[in-house]
Amino acid sequence: MNLLNGGDAITSSSESLSTSAFANLFDGHPIAPLEEGYTEIRPASHGQPCAYRLNLDGDRPLPKDNLDEHWRQVYVDVSVPNVAVNDPEYVSKLASWLVRNQPISLAINGDSNMAMQLFEQTGQVVYSVGDIHGATALTCQARPQDGEVFGEFPPRKELGKYTKFPMVIPSPPAGYNAQYSSAHLLSMAENDHIPAMFQDVKDTERRGYLAVLANYLEDAASGPKEGWRNGMEDARTCLYGLQRPPLSGQPTVVRCDAHTSLDDAAPILLPFVCTNAKDQLEVSVHPKNQSVIKALEGSGVSTVIEEDFDIRYEKEIDEWYNVVRVETMGDEYPLAAQWISLYFPLGHIKSTKSNDREFIELFQNSQKWLRYDSN
Repeated sequence: MNLLNGGDAITSSSESLSTSAFANLFDGHPIAPLEEGYTEIRPASHGQPCAYRLNLDGDRPLPKDNLDEHWRQVYVDVSVPNVAVNDPEYVSKLASWLVRNQPISLAINGDSNMAMQLFEQTGQVVYSVGDIHGATALTCQARPQDGEVFGEFPPRKELGKYTKFPMVIPSPPAGYNAQYSSAHLLSMAENDHIPAMFQDVKDTERRGYLAVLANYLEDAASGPKEGWRNGMEDARTCLYGLQRPPLSGQPTVVRCDAHTSLDDAAPILLPFVCTNAKDQLEVSVHPKNQSVIKALEGSGVSTVIEEDFDIRYEKEIDEWYNVVRVETMGDEYPLAAQWISLYFPLGHIKSTKSNDREFIELFQNSQKWLRYDSN
């Protein structure tokens, strides 16, 4: 495969750095044992083992779920649909695969409709948009110094298995363990930013935290920000910011059992209630939990009152973007940015072209960007 032909065999990374090379492979690095379903080849340019797989089954083939990354080994999956690559149904299926498997980044070389559909129906951190006419997106890396936010997010429904908070760059490492002081939260407790549906939240510090979250969202959830050129004439064109969950009809389902307090549910519900992601939220409430049911009445939030949530969970889990079972929060109040990252995607999308105003005009108006809504 010509795709894997190119570069040299090297014994150290300094060899590549000294020649400004990009796609070299370490000499003698094994690929064994070869994973089932893949074909091993040794391209002539470097002679190192590489593996590829062609996915051809069906009209809209995709790689299998839960791929092994094979760190530092060369594995390539190529899917060849029997329909146009920008076919909306195929793109939607690809978007679903991306949501289930959550690779960090996505490079798109195609028309603007396909790029927009993939952006709006997924939750990647890094998007690179190019074309096949001289401005191809060949890599998916980020330059944080230019506003290209980078990060690592597991599949959303499994986030709690792997991390306390998703990693986002640039951000201060100390921020991941920082907390708001009691004095600050108490000073914020009477803030009028707290939505009326949370008026029965009892704990004063918790009320202050709700105000902190609302203030943060009013500032940060204001649509995309444009990256800066940093003095580089050929800098890429970038938009970054907080985003809504994928616009694919898959809700975030928050479960409140019979004993869940409104105090514990409120910090999870507020970021949805205060933004344009409100219609992507569904709250499942045990019928005995009258405090949460009362708060949701008239809120406009989709509510399902049910005793045995797990029956529906087993049937519908694949149709949901995220599932959050509310637990006791305790008295630790993480920074708003970290808390919001538990429930919403964020990152950047960039054009390979410099000063691409057509790209900016198109993507800055996407409904995917998270926006504060005081109503």
